[in-house]
Amino acid sequence: MIKPAPIAATALLLALSALGGCGPSTVVVDGSGDGADPGGDTGKTADTSSTGDSTDTSGNTDSADTADTADTDPPGDPADCVEYGVIAVSSATLAYGASLDSYDASIGVYGGENMGSDATVAVNGAGDCALTSGATVAGDLYVSLDPAAGYCEEWGAAVSGGVHQLPGPAEVPTVAVPTGMPATQGSVYLNWGETRSFAGDETFDSLRFAYGSTVTVTAPSRIVTEEFSNEGAPLSIAPGASLEVYVTGDTTVVWGSEMNSEGSPSQLRIYVVGNGTVSLANGATMNAVVFAPDGAYTSAGTLSGALVADTLNLEWGAVIHEDVSARCP
Repeated sequence: MIKPAPIAATALLLALSALGGCGPSTVVVDGSGDGADPGGDTGKTADTSSTGDSTDTSGNTDSADTADTADTDPPGDPADCVEYGVIAVSSATLAYGASLDSYDASIGVYGGENMGSDATVAVNGAGDCALTSGATVAGDLYVSLDPAAGYCEEWGAAVSGGVHQLPGPAEVPTVAVPTGMPATQGSVYLNWGETRSFAGDETFDSLRFAYGSTVTVTAPSRIVTEEFSNEGAPLSIAPGASLEVYVTGDTTVVWGSEMNSEGSPSQLRIYVVGNGTVSLANGATMNAVVFAPDGAYTSAGTLSGALVADTLNLEWGAVIHEDVSARCP
């Protein structure tokens, strides 16, 4: 589904409560309210279909749906792109000292002139405030409620592009364990000094990479595992190669881990099948696309790429560099 561009904004100055409750000091809302149709058929009822059909509830044809990659993917087949760079299905808590910005991985790695302020964060859930305690977003924040009620700002939180109401829930992909995978190899622990190369499909009960080990990916590969842990190993992916990791339990990436730090996020995809947690520690870096639509993402480290999680918790020092090339065109 194509993300609507922010419409000319109106600034509303609202006083925070003494307890720092909901109600930002500055809110930018879409001038058209919440009736904008993401399909672009002006003045018509928004299309509520999520199955990729070309007719919306008002009876007029919405041509945008026919080009929606995520809608037409077979059930269980992950989306090829994301509607927003960061999507929280239920709630998002962005703590003091957390930050989000953007870059274009099609140009190269983050840094230098490849740094931008086009991050897009969408929060579908209405149960919690979307931003708290001084986090910064170099881009736009979209919330399901009226921003005056669905966004909390404390201790100097800042959103450079403003806070907007979602025209409809952000598209959330469905993930499932791929079929036809080989039998499990059991629990594998890669020790200090050991090297392992992946070049195809493999299945494990658990997979752990110790500090001092080295992991390489030389061809398109898929891994299915119940538990996945990187305890400080560098993981590199060769040009033209890729790695898809399907985790049915928890994913842990600790201090010192460098996951695909020189590659494009599209080369490393982590899929959480179920309600497992992805934990990225301070000092850990990962260039990846993470899909955890029913799970939790908790981070004090650095993610370059894109993210979908049921709950999003960015702690002090957490960074997300959103890859704008991962968004649906």
